[in-house]
Amino acid sequence: MIRLAGLALALVVAASLLVGWRCFLQDGGEPGPSTTFGPPTTPVIILSAPDAGDWLLLQRATGAAFRVGKLDELLARPTGIVPAGATLTSADHQMIHRWVDSGGRLVSAHRDLLAGLGVERAGVVTVGGVTFGPVSERATWPVPADVAGLRKGRILKSWAPLLTEQGAVLAAEAVLGKGSILAFAFDPVADSLAGYELIPDLGRTVAAWTGAPPGPQREAAEVYVDPGSLSPELKKDPDAVAASLDGVRAAHIAAWHFGFRDPANDYDYTGLIKALHARGIAAYAWLEPPYVNLLLWEDHPECREKTATGRDAQVDWRALIALEDERCFALAWEQWTNVLTAHDWDGVNVAELYFEPAIHRENFTPFHPSALKRFAGNPDAAPEQFLDFRIDLAVELNSRMLAGVRALPGGADFDLQMTIIDDTIDPVHARAVGSDVSRLAVVARDHGASLQLEDPYTTWASSPLRYEKISSRLASLLPAGQAFIDINIVPREAGLPTAAATAGEFELAVAAASRASGRVAVFSVSTVAASDRGQLAGAMAATADTLDTGLRSSFAVVARSPGGAADGLLKVDGSQWPAAAGRAIIPGGEHRLDWAPGAPVGPALLRFTGELGSASVEASALQAEYFSRSRAYLVVDRAPRRVTVDGVETAVAVISNPDGGYTLRLPSGLHTVRVETVP
Repeated sequence: MIRLAGLALALVVAASLLVGWRCFLQDGGEPGPSTTFGPPTTPVIILSAPDAGDWLLLQRATGAAFRVGKLDELLARPTGIVPAGATLTSADHQMIHRWVDSGGRLVSAHRDLLAGLGVERAGVVTVGGVTFGPVSERATWPVPADVAGLRKGRILKSWAPLLTEQGAVLAAEAVLGKGSILAFAFDPVADSLAGYELIPDLGRTVAAWTGAPPGPQREAAEVYVDPGSLSPELKKDPDAVAASLDGVRAAHIAAWHFGFRDPANDYDYTGLIKALHARGIAAYAWLEPPYVNLLLWEDHPECREKTATGRDAQVDWRALIALEDERCFALAWEQWTNVLTAHDWDGVNVAELYFEPAIHRENFTPFHPSALKRFAGNPDAAPEQFLDFRIDLAVELNSRMLAGVRALPGGADFDLQMTIIDDTIDPVHARAVGSDVSRLAVVARDHGASLQLEDPYTTWASSPLRYEKISSRLASLLPAGQAFIDINIVPREAGLPTAAATAGEFELAVAAASRASGRVAVFSVSTVAASDRGQLAGAMAATADTLDTGLRSSFAVVARSPGGAADGLLKVDGSQWPAAAGRAIIPGGEHRLDWAPGAPVGPALLRFTGELGSASVEASALQAEYFSRSRAYLVVDRAPRRVTVDGVETAVAVISNPDGGYTLRLPSGLHTVRVETVP
């Protein structure tokens, strides 16, 4: 798997905001007809049903507040979803009818319920896909399906088709009395569907149409950034790159754009790292061994890895170096030492140190003389033994890389990571590239590194919920939170439902991948649509429960008030909290949140890359207990005048944050920090 290979296509595919279908919102961006209920301030209810969980995950992954509940709860709120699988009595039908007629807003694909509300059926058409989004992107269905379109019944006041195909209305907004209905001609979660396959932006559209309150977010994603794939304008503007990563914990920056004949072509790593740190985002050096940089490849042809056909191993974008050769490894290490010691990195990611598989013999590695000498045999005569040799070599080289980074000046303070190919879903491919996850996890543990598991390209057309299978294994590999999943957003051969994962598929992938660890890595800033990047934090908190009185989460999250920025006061479990403008970071666990309008009681904790354990606030100070594997970045809204860590006054770097407030760099580990501010 070489995930940069399809980058050019990805830049075309990554479109701007996917806001839904034609006219699903009224002019001005507000939900449709007003109701007597007013806007929702508590989670939108999804009626309890066998398929309610599918709807819940789809909607929570959008970052909006939804929960499963009973019919009486739904009818007491302004909006609600009735899944197609719900069992309804005659009395239920009548109550829902009265609720809509008096101003309720209903989302449903329940055929009988819709019929009773005046949504009738038209002729049947065979549908193989739909067009969605502002750029009219095409979504191809898994298999064509016969669908009976919708049409306006006589009791409806008005009718607005929202999604049509071959003249058939597949989704429509109908007005009944004072209320309205978002009706679907098909069940988007039937037959094991996850909700994105038929209409990729279904979740976002329903969240917007219902006016659902904002749900929690988790700002812990780690995003890959390759300067070589940035637009010419962005490549010259490190601050703009950093600004595009709002809500991200860390950026993994491709650390091979250096050592050019003309130093003017070297990337401005210092500029980008400074811009990231100012916004409270950690910066990791992303290495891609056996690739080093073009300088080593050009100056030392004797160190070029060889394939089974004897050609130089330039595969896709990577020009591979024979790291199994001692002299070549030493030359490579000189280059890596230069880039790792010249800049203010927070960590280092040794990524994808594996060998090219034999799918194409002209790419099969390693066949450098040093590799063949070490194998001491004929790979063609002993293919399984050669595969075992490659696995052993990958383990050895990964270990050597991590040990070398640790030994660098300041290396003891780096947060180390390894990115490897997962062997859970496709063990055959993993063996073909030399990846044994259990053995590599031991390497990570021995060197105090985190482990990113990347699913192979052979699985990219599968459901995004495949990550749940990988997630279930993480706890057995390393201590909690130390192993996590890396997802790839790139064009795939199947192209179903879209060329690359976007909208609901993207959100569900992030939700499933981050569920067990509270962490996720995403490739990449250049291949993920801007509208999807904006959904990252909400999708990471998809498995947090949004409650009427607060929230419940396994990890720290950002809570957002239904009242918006006017709510500057927050009590968490009865205690004042360092919140501001309707936003606050809340530790893991179940908590009662009581928001109120007004000025904050003290300084606000705006952003924090550490895992928050507890917090408190006074008129001119805040205190937080946290854990962080790397140096932590804390953003406070007022100028700090004194900082103590574990009770000891500490000089910390303070940077003015371009987004507002002040960014402090704090030590890694488990600590209590107290920030006293200017009043």
